[in-house]
Amino acid sequence: MGDLVEINGIVGRVIRLTGRSITLETYEHRLVIIPNEAIMTQQVINWTKGQPFVRLHLLVGVSHGSDIEEVRRSMFQVAYDHPSVLKSPAPFVMLDDLDAHHLKFSLWVSVFDAFERFRVLSELRIALEEKFRSLGITIAFSQHDIHLSSELEEALVDNLRSSTRALFPPRKPSLPPKNPELQEPPQPKEPATLEPRQQPEDGVRTGNLPKGTEIRRAAPTPSEEVIEEEAEEEAEESEEVAAEDEEKAKESTSTTKDETA
Repeated sequence: MGDLVEINGIVGRVIRLTGRSITLETYEHRLVIIPNEAIMTQQVINWTKGQPFVRLHLLVGVSHGSDIEEVRRSMFQVAYDHPSVLKSPAPFVMLDDLDAHHLKFSLWVSVFDAFERFRVLSELRIALEEKFRSLGITIAFSQHDIHLSSELEEALVDNLRSSTRALFPPRKPSLPPKNPELQEPPQPKEPATLEPRQQPEDGVRTGNLPKGTEIRRAAPTPSEEVIEEEAEEEAEESEEVAAEDEEKAKESTSTTKDETA
């Protein structure tokens, strides 16, 4: 009772034992009932038996070019200053790997309560991040540099441009609304010239007239010469009439003088 065990990935303290099952209280304060048959067939880890402490490790990757000794000292100092980390056995730092992306370090610490290891690891990560930031040490992340030839780069750019134009076609610029006061007045249209229709020989257009309709021909229009002759004749007649009137006036005047004498 009270041991911290791990069965099939489930970690919890044993709070009840029966002939058929075992009850665990997890870190989330949930009760898990595991049959005894599973205990007999699954791997069981007892975090309480053995040494009175539990050793934990924390992995950290820093960028290439970092000062290895400074990284080791800072990691050790952060672990040593944590109140839950045991001073004996003392924490230690190891350089586990040198790969293409970062320098991989591991920090090993010991704690009394295995159930508190999640909290201790979280607090150590926070302290390490703050320590590295103050020292200018960069925590590395995976990245790749891709170098393209000029021909391949131009082909990729052209392909990207064509795809962009297909997805987002260019829009025509919208014209501002026209101000009716600034618009020019409409120009008068020239009358359409119509070709004269072909007239019949007699000058009368029969069309679709009903039967029995009387057709009268219009009098011919006089020409300009005829009009001028008629005007001259009228002028001569008016002159003759005026001359006759003058003679009559003279005769009447002379007659009146004779009678007076």
